[in-house]
Parts: sequence; C-alpha cells; structure tokens
Amino acid sequence: MRIEKTMKNIVYNIANTFMVTILKFISRTIFIKTLGITYLGINGLLLNVLSLLSIAELGIGAAISFSLYKPLAEKNKKLIDALMSFYRKAYMYIGYIILIVGLILMFFLEYIIKDSGNISNLKLIYFIYLMATVIPYYFSYKETLIIADQNGYKLVPINFIFTIATTTFQIIVLLLYKNYILYLLVQLIITFIQRIFINYYINKKYDAINFKSKEKIPTDELKTIKKNIKALIIHKIADYSIYSTDNIIISSFISVTVVGMYSNYGMIIGMVNMFVILIFNGATSSFGNLIVEGNKTKQTDIFKKFDFLGFWIYGFTSICLLLLLNDFITLWIGKEYLLGSSIVIVLCLNNYLVGMRTTFNVVKSAAGLYDKDKHITIIHSIANLIISIILVQYIGLLGVFLGTILSGLISQIFKPFIIYRELFNEKITSYFKRQFKYIISLITTLYITYIATENIVLENIYFNFLLKTLICIILPNIILYIMHHKTDEFKYYKELNKSIMKGGVQHRKT
Repeated sequence: MRIEKTMKNIVYNIANTFMVTILKFISRTIFIKTLGITYLGINGLLLNVLSLLSIAELGIGAAISFSLYKPLAEKNKKLIDALMSFYRKAYMYIGYIILIVGLILMFFLEYIIKDSGNISNLKLIYFIYLMATVIPYYFSYKETLIIADQNGYKLVPINFIFTIATTTFQIIVLLLYKNYILYLLVQLIITFIQRIFINYYINKKYDAINFKSKEKIPTDELKTIKKNIKALIIHKIADYSIYSTDNIIISSFISVTVVGMYSNYGMIIGMVNMFVILIFNGATSSFGNLIVEGNKTKQTDIFKKFDFLGFWIYGFTSICLLLLLNDFITLWIGKEYLLGSSIVIVLCLNNYLVGMRTTFNVVKSAAGLYDKDKHITIIHSIANLIISIILVQYIGLLGVFLGTILSGLISQIFKPFIIYRELFNEKITSYFKRQFKYIISLITTLYITYIATENIVLENIYFNFLLKTLICIILPNIILYIMHHKTDEFKYYKELNKSIMKGGVQHRKT
C-alpha cells in the first residue's frame, strides 16, 4: 500500500507539473506582451520580498509533518488531534505576524524598488500580494495532514482545476483590460475559494479528527518538535538569504526591469528542475531506511550511486540550458529580452553546483543532520549577501550571480566533510576526486556538444532550434555513456532499469 501511494504521488505530481508548466508559459507570454517587462519585474520582486515574511513560519510545518508520520501509522487519534490543534493555533498567530510586519514593510517599498517606470498604485499591488500570502495560513495547515498520510495525490486534481481557472481568468483580464491589479485580484479571489474548497474536502475525509482539540502534546514529542524547529529556523533564514535575495539586490542596485528579464531565465531553469527534484525527493525516505539499518558500507555505496545520478542529470540539463536558453528566449519573446552570454554561463554553472549540493542535502535530511551544518549554512548565506552586494556595484548583474557561486563553494566544499564524518566509512578525498572527474567529464561533453551545435545553420530558425535541441538531448548522453558505462554506478542503474521494465511487463501480463 505504501509503495502504491508513493507511486501515485509521483505520477500525479509529474503530470500536474507538466500541465502547470505549459500553463505558466502561456500565461507568462501573454503577460509580457500585454503588460511588459517592468510589471514582470515587480511580480518577481514582490514574490521575493513576501517570501522573506514567510520565514515567520519557522519550519513549524516541516516539524509537524515529521511528527505526524508515526501517529498516522499507529492510528493514534489523540496525538493527531493534539498535533493538528497545535499546528492550527501556531499558523493563526503566524498569519497575524506576517500581516502586521507586511503592513509595516509597505512603507519602505521605495527603498527596495529602483526605477519602477510608469507603474502606479505600488502599495495597492503590494497589499494584494500580502493578502495572498497571509490567507493560506488560515487554511493550509490541514493540507499537511493529508500529505503526511500519503494521500496528497488526491489534492492534485483539485489544485489543477483551480490552476486552470486562475490562468484562464487572468488571461482574459490581460487580453480585455490589460490591468495588473485585476490580474492579481483574480488570483487572490480564486485562491481564497480554492483554500475553502480544500478545507471542506479534508474536513469530510478526516471527519474523526478534532482540529480544535484541547489535547496536549506529550512532553517528549513537544521536545522533538522544538528541537527540529530550532534547527530549521537557521536553515530557513539562510536559504532565503541564499536563494531569494538576488531579485531584491538587482532591483535595489540596477532596476526592476532587469529583474523581469532575469525572471524569465529563472522560470525556465526552475521548470526544468521541478521534474528533476521529484526524482530526488523520492529518494529521501529510502536513504533514511538505510541510515536506520546502520550499515555504513551500504550507505557509502548508495550515496556514490545517488551522487552519480545527480552528476548525470544536473550535468546534462545544465549543458542543455547553456546551449539552448538564449535561442529559446529569442524564439519565445524576442531578442530584446536576452541576457549576455557570460550571465547565462554563470547561471547554468550555478544550476549544476546547486544540483550537486542536492545529493548530500537529501542525505543530510534523511539522517537529520540539521544541527551539524548550521554554522556552514550561516557563513554561506552571509557571504552570499556581502559578495553579491560588493560585486554588483562593479560588474553589475554578473556580479550578483558570481556572488551566489563563490559563496556556494563554502557549502560545496565543507558540507561533505560533515556527511562523511557522520555517516560514511571512507575518506573525504574520494568524494572530491570523484567530483573532479565529473567536472572534467562535463567540460569535455560540453565542448563536443557546443562544436556540434554551432555548425548548425538552417534558414528556418525554428528547424534550426529543433535540430539543435535534438543534438543537445542525444549527444551529451552518448558521450557520458561512453565515458561512464563501465562504472559500478552506471551498471547499477542499468540493472535497476531492467528490473523496473521487467516488473512492468509482468504486471501488464497479469
């Protein structure tokens, strides 16, 4: 049953992600054509500003979700009631805090947004965004219960229907009225209705659960929750500093229009990674089981295979993005929205490095090593802000992303030491030797693929892009296969694929 639910969650999420990606492209295209790049910049910037306020959540959701697994499995209704009641109260207070702090922050918008162009009613726009951020806190706590119960896939069709409704009505508003405020109000109103509907659905499905219970959480359980929250607070603040401040720095030191141009690249890279992340998220619980077994040799072996998978997938996607991004942007919305080649190179390099950090972050999460690397995370986040702010004043936009890469090397180098010290039975030098081989392999693959694609010059720009895309999909995988097909890691995935295919055939026969 557990495997069946896991597969349903993965399949539903992949299908939903694919459809949402298409809708996002359609909506983004019409948005740019009707409102322009400055409004797109405001859109991206305010999302980042308000995600700062979401730090007030303090990791409570993740901590409660972790605490729900055991009582759900044991059908311990009393503890589930207590946890959900605690969660509801916590989110109510968090909603109030975000609303108050958000209203105060409204009076400092002029210092955050540089060169807002002809955009008026900025405070009203910000207020709508703020309400869209606050409202979910009064409803979404119940979603954690259904997700922890491995029934999250049942919400996918509901969310997809509301996504279609939101996108459709927003497109109509853009085409008929070209009004950004109406565009935002559509999203706010439909999101509110969506939350009420999901809330009603969960109440019916879990009608035995008392979300306003007077039950108290046992002392030991409460200690575990508090410990997890304390560890997650640091990581949430640091992650915001690392991944969500670029737009604010760009807006403050360059312009909000440049934020809009960059957001197109960020959206495409993010969409590619949404599919990749689904693969790695599914591996966390499996690795957690290995850690519980305590077999360090097996843990080391599986980590190598996991690391190899990260190298192949993130290396391949980064090469494709590097060689195709600007061509795609040109065909999609025009050359006037392009960023320089040096910036694209840095963005794609950062994509690979962040991807490779994902592999040991998954291991860290499975092992619960949040406390062990918090100091590295803090240094990484502070360095990111300092370096980016210094470099942006000398080399502009490129400096922001170079700051992200240079500071990221702190985590790239030092976090593996912690994981190897705590979990594995081999020296850290083996890890860095492996990473060096992977980088050399990717540089070689990139060079050959670049030479092959640069020699394509067809009169029809769409056929030219299509052929270039096919080469980028096929050639890097052939080269990586030639280089790595004799490794134990590749042989493992080859056998695993055979096993899955064989199982699928047998299942269809029965």
